[in-house]
Amino acid sequence: MAAIAAQGIQNGVSDAIILALFNEAQRLHRRNQEQFHSSGTSSEASFLTRMTSSGTLSDRLSALTLLIQSSPSNNTQSLEVLKGMAERGRGKGGREEALKALRCIVDWWVGGGCPGRKLRYWRDQFAVAGIKGKAEEDVRKAIGDEKLVEWYFEDWLKKYFFSVLQVLEVWFLSDYPAPCLTISDAFHRSSNLHPDAGLDPYLDATPREA
Repeated sequence: MAAIAAQGIQNGVSDAIILALFNEAQRLHRRNQEQFHSSGTSSEASFLTRMTSSGTLSDRLSALTLLIQSSPSNNTQSLEVLKGMAERGRGKGGREEALKALRCIVDWWVGGGCPGRKLRYWRDQFAVAGIKGKAEEDVRKAIGDEKLVEWYFEDWLKKYFFSVLQVLEVWFLSDYPAPCLTISDAFHRSSNLHPDAGLDPYLDATPREA
């Protein structure tokens, strides 16, 4: 996270507080993930985790998708694995894996991951929520730790999908663009179902810092 040089006021909250709360939200999100994965709440989750590193391609993709569906915020690593599979597939021999991984990401988004509105960057949340304050503790209390984690994950997800579309763009420019048309069509169907949550959330601006 790049340091913010200016200490001005952004949306009624100083840049310093916005950055400090981002760092705190990141810490809380990491703690939640650690607790989630160490709790051993179900043998099914343990089984799925094992399947992500073994089994057939279909088994691994299914396991990753099920983990993401069970708790997206706590399974960002699974989303990163799918994106990594898509990126590696640009080389020889990985085309099938890459396109299926991209398809899993899009299917999750269209099938329930989409919030039905544009995703927001971290600093934009303060203005939307009408948060104001001069003291970090007061601002944190006004938001609440649970909401901080939600905002952090939404910021992460917006930047994540921007990078996914960059991967998809490379495929469009390759000598094998046809399957990507189907994947892109799924994004556009999402745009039709949720006019405020289609492609625009990711392409409306270059990813920025908190």
